[in-house]
Amino acid sequence: IGVRPNILRLFLTEPKLWLKVFLGPCTPYQYRLTGPGQWKGARQAIHTQWDRVAQPFRTRVVPEDSSYSGVVLLWLLFGSAMVICSLLWRMLG
Repeated sequence: IGVRPNILRLFLTEPKLWLKVFLGPCTPYQYRLTGPGQWKGARQAIHTQWDRVAQPFRTRVVPEDSSYSGVVLLWLLFGSAMVICSLLWRMLG
């Protein structure tokens, strides 16, 4: 029918779109890029498809108090685990 996207042409003319078509999920928007039933919004839909996937999971706004608080907590947990492991190693070894 002539609706399958030409991957080589996309690679040469629109590398960002090619990357999303080639490595992204197979969606009906890809078959609306060319041929009968061509849709002008298909390119934009392909570029924003992951935004529509992630949107339902953003149910609330979480305030960011500080950018390093999660990293500090992770290092504290890691350090505590290392101390506990070393104490157990000395007791059992």
